[in-house]
Amino acid sequence: MRDFSFKEFEILLNEMPSVDELYQLFADI
Repeated sequence: MRDFSFKEFEILLNEMPSVDELYQLFADI
């Protein structure tokens, strides 16, 4: 298993919807 750099982890987090965006999605329902 190769090393998982923090930079890659940061990019992965940025690609996921933020909690605020998820909350807005549920608020619209």
